[in-house]
Amino acid sequence: MIEKADYYEEIVMQAVSELMGAALERLESSDGKIIALNRELADLGTQIKQASEYTATAALLDRYISLTHTLDGMQQEYLYVQGAKDCVRLLKELGALT
Repeated sequence: MIEKADYYEEIVMQAVSELMGAALERLESSDGKIIALNRELADLGTQIKQASEYTATAALLDRYISLTHTLDGMQQEYLYVQGAKDCVRLLKELGALT
């Protein structure tokens, strides 16, 4: 039997997951920097697969890792702010804020 608290937490986590997914989709389709980073990452991925020399591959991997960290940081910042906005909106909808 599922406890009410567990069921509530599951629903909340599912809602948060869906809100994060929607926020990331909006970010990745509308932010020029994010779009450019994703394109460069895709290009680097192709180059890495095609590279035959170790030194070239290492340099490409370094750039790829650097870009993934940059992208991750941008996504985390966006999600943090969007989460705060979603929280305020929820509290307004529930009547806890006016």
